[in-house]
Amino acid sequence: MPSPGLCRVGGPTPGVERIPGIGPRHKRHAFAPLLIAKRLNVVFVSCQLGHASPAITLRVCAHLFEQADHAAAARDALEASYAAMASGTGAWPMPVSAGST
Repeated sequence: MPSPGLCRVGGPTPGVERIPGIGPRHKRHAFAPLLIAKRLNVVFVSCQLGHASPAITLRVCAHLFEQADHAAAARDALEASYAAMASGTGAWPMPVSAGST
């Protein structure tokens, strides 16, 4: 179980106006992808979303963690490719023709 200091304490934020029709669930749907895209620990994300356990977070948000992993891998591959091209040690990528696999 995470340490008590890791999890947020619920309740309204002082000085922040409520928006009619926007409740905690809407905020979680906007907040979860931001936390996960930053590749934060699932336990921390679970606490921030108010889930009872990280298992719930994984069940509900597994696709977001997969997307973040895929995006990070693609970013790393592109950065390595461009670094190789910029240093002159790599070749420019060749376009793939429609008929080739």
